[in-house]
Amino acid sequence: MKKVRIAIWGISDGIWDAVQKELNPQNVEIVLFFDNDEMKHGVCYRNIPIVAPTKQLVWEYEIDYILVAALSAYESIREQLIRMGIEKEKIQAFIAKGIERYCIGKMDDVDTNLIKKIYFEPQKIMNIVVEYKKIFDLYSKIPVCEESVEEWYTKGRMISHACGGVVNGKRIMYSNSKEAFDYSVEKKFKLIECDLTRLPNGELILLHDWECSWEWGEQYSPMTAKELLTLIKKHREMSCLIDIKWKDHDEYSLLINEIDKLIKAICDNSSERDVLKRQVIMEVYDEETIQIAKINKFNMIFTQYRNPQWQCFMNTVNLCYRYGIKAIAMPVSACLDWGACIRIFTEKNIKIFAFSTDSIDEYSALRRMNVTGVFTNYLTESDIG
Repeated sequence: MKKVRIAIWGISDGIWDAVQKELNPQNVEIVLFFDNDEMKHGVCYRNIPIVAPTKQLVWEYEIDYILVAALSAYESIREQLIRMGIEKEKIQAFIAKGIERYCIGKMDDVDTNLIKKIYFEPQKIMNIVVEYKKIFDLYSKIPVCEESVEEWYTKGRMISHACGGVVNGKRIMYSNSKEAFDYSVEKKFKLIECDLTRLPNGELILLHDWECSWEWGEQYSPMTAKELLTLIKKHREMSCLIDIKWKDHDEYSLLINEIDKLIKAICDNSSERDVLKRQVIMEVYDEETIQIAKINKFNMIFTQYRNPQWQCFMNTVNLCYRYGIKAIAMPVSACLDWGACIRIFTEKNIKIFAFSTDSIDEYSALRRMNVTGVFTNYLTESDIG
């Protein structure tokens, strides 16, 4: 059987590894790599030239198909090739595990005959396509979130991480301390974040991990959940994000219920309770924690670090839409590495807060990508103007 002659758009070591894993070399001959990056032109990768795409090259090299591996830019690449006069049927997405993290349209033009010819496991590839289409279909029907000046995330672009990183003039991260909280108040933070766990004696306390407790009493003062909520009640202009440290969903539910009881205990009436409860934002991590927080009528931010499917951004958007969540927290590295993919959130007007950075350069880069704000230890609003 004659080999299918392929040009692949986009190349990296990771793409090459995926290509070798999925494409059958007995049926495929890769003859060119296409790329818009002029710095790559004239270079050979694995003895295959990297060149600027032209219709002439497609004709000269007798290329049967162009597989787009740079999936984060698939739609714009496809449009560029079509404008060059290349037939739509020749342009196909390179399909592999993980394609669901990208948003590349309906994929109605998938050539099933090509899949059968060139992939090692055609049925597996078709299953990936079917699953992607289900996710995309749900995502495409989600309306854009309405803007609201009353939402907690409109209060600022900086979230003071672990109550703040400055303790008595020293830079100390993860303290969750009263001193750090006071510094954040002094610096006029309107959004703070804290970590909450249960001590062996049953008390709810602000603590990131047990290593941080070694400096209690020497470097800083620990805070109980009740003390935190009392301070938040005092500073009505602030909102507090709570990152609960939990082992299982039962524990998460118990801790949420205890926080709810503390709010009721320190408030004199239902009006005060409602105000304080709106100031408290629960970090949620999967559908079960979302349901628990929602039953207790807390505002929420979806935090990606415990989400087993966190790289499937469309799934996260679908989940947020179902439960009315309008903001997510995502690692800085993921935002910077997959900048073209975070538009999956921004196009639906879901706000992104990146955790965490103390770099002005990173902050500026994130803002250019339409990230709403960041968790930070040392930056302040005055640092960014």
